[in-house]
Amino acid sequence: MTRKQSLWAWGSLIVILAGFVLVPVIQESREAERRNQSKSNLRQIGFALRRYHDVYKSFPAATKGDAKAKPEERLSWMAQLLPLLEQDAAYQQLDFDKAWDAPANAGALKNSVPTFTNPGLPADPKTKYGQTHYVGIAGVGKDAPMLPANHQRAGMFAYNRVTTLSDVTRGTANTMAVSEASKDLGPWGAGGQSTIRALTEKPYINGPDGLGGVYRGGMHVLMLDVSVRFLSENTDPSVLEKLSTITDKKFERERAAMYEK
Repeated sequence: MTRKQSLWAWGSLIVILAGFVLVPVIQESREAERRNQSKSNLRQIGFALRRYHDVYKSFPAATKGDAKAKPEERLSWMAQLLPLLEQDAAYQQLDFDKAWDAPANAGALKNSVPTFTNPGLPADPKTKYGQTHYVGIAGVGKDAPMLPANHQRAGMFAYNRVTTLSDVTRGTANTMAVSEASKDLGPWGAGGQSTIRALTEKPYINGPDGLGGVYRGGMHVLMLDVSVRFLSENTDPSVLEKLSTITDKKFERERAAMYEK
């Protein structure tokens, strides 16, 4: 081998080795960027929820529309937030008196809303509606979306009621409002499982309920004080159950005793 060939071989080897080093670094950098964007999306949803409360004195119900229709047929809480997420044009196209998938609402729901999509998840090419990769938290148990606000298993979102800040006796910093989802994804405009989830079966993170993220080790959640936390998949299930509910019975007993005095 000539000296020129030797130098060329060493140069090629260095390039290959550099590639082995740089590829993981680039991948980690891209994942960090996607994670940060997902956290930003959740914060935007959080600020929209708080502004909604400022205007209407409550957070949106999980669904809105014909009271005689099934929750899964109504438009979702996300549809109600559109004007607060700079999506006025889509909001103006919606008819809340009709089903979410009625022809009158099809035009708006075909649109993808960037704030509702997790950059770590690829778009589903088969869906004809804009998806959401985030879901509202409904509490604990399969019946959670139907529970009154003062029930110990009730969460932030329910089908036929709204939640107010005064209902959140657990404290806004200790109450999950929205989380990442990774399974059973659906349209952002659809009521039901597409847009809210309750804790029903362990493990709660990356388990049967579809709550979880594409990022290693856990999921991002929006707390009601608009902070975003990363919860480990190893978090104690009892802690997750508390974070998923809005009522602190001990606090309510103390408050009731105070008013009795």
